Amino acid sequence: LITIAAHYLTGLRYAKMCGAAAVLLSPVFKTTTHPLTPPLGIHQFKLLSIGVSIPIYALGGINSINSNKLFNTAKISCRFLKSMRPD
Repeated sequence: LITIAAHYLTGLRYAKMCGAAAVLLSPVFKTTTHPLTPPLGIHQFKLLSIGVSIPIYALGGINSINSNKLFNTAKISCRFLKSMRPD
C-alpha cells in the first residue's frame, strides 16, 4: 500500500502519477507540531480535493472540536493523532 503526503496541488498530482492508493493532505488546521506552516483551511482542502480520484485523508490539527467541519467536504476521512497520544 503506497500513500503520499501532500501539501499542494502538485503533490496530489504526483500521488496519482505514482499510483498511490491514498493521499495525506496536510495541514488542514493549525498544528502545534508545525507551528510555522500555514494551514490549508476547509475551503482550500475542498478545492484541492475536487476531481481527485484517490482517497484523501485530512491530517494536521484535527481534533474533536474542528473535525465536524470536515464532514461537509467530499472527503471526510480524518486522523486524530493528538488524541491517540497519552497525556
